[in-house]
Amino acid sequence: MINKKTNNNQRFFIKAKRIADDGIYLNQDRYEKTKELFKFIASLLYKKINSKKTLNILDVGCATGEFIYYLRQKFPQHKYEGIDISRAMIDQARHKMPTEKWKCKNILDKIHKPQRQYDIVLCVGVLQIFDDFKIPVTNLFSYTKLGGFYILPAILTIIPLIY
Repeated sequence: MINKKTNNNQRFFIKAKRIADDGIYLNQDRYEKTKELFKFIASLLYKKINSKKTLNILDVGCATGEFIYYLRQKFPQHKYEGIDISRAMIDQARHKMPTEKWKCKNILDKIHKPQRQYDIVLCVGVLQIFDDFKIPVTNLFSYTKLGGFYILPAILTIIPLIY
């Protein structure tokens, strides 16, 4: 969500990402064509989450819920929730998986004080759109239970890609 404290650079990325993401995720059914990154992360999680204990797992920047859809098939014993900035994507995720919990939130907006914490927090392909990681990463940490863990795979560079 863009507010008075959001700088122009953040506004550009938020608007550009939403346009790009909406065109990709809302117009294609990608639930059955699982991203290779999702498969790789699930393989890393296998020993940690393939237990009888029910874990609470949050996917931040979940888009239409494709990763949760995949994880639910692999690890049905756990509880899944997703948050994304796009109301349209959350609505599509809710339509596809009505038994999961979905919320429209922006991890860049302000420091969150979550009502609940999670055993695992996932944030796949989101951080690289931000110039400043302080608020989003602080929010991700605040969602993670003591003893829990988070996975933040992202393509980041300190070298400018355009000269």
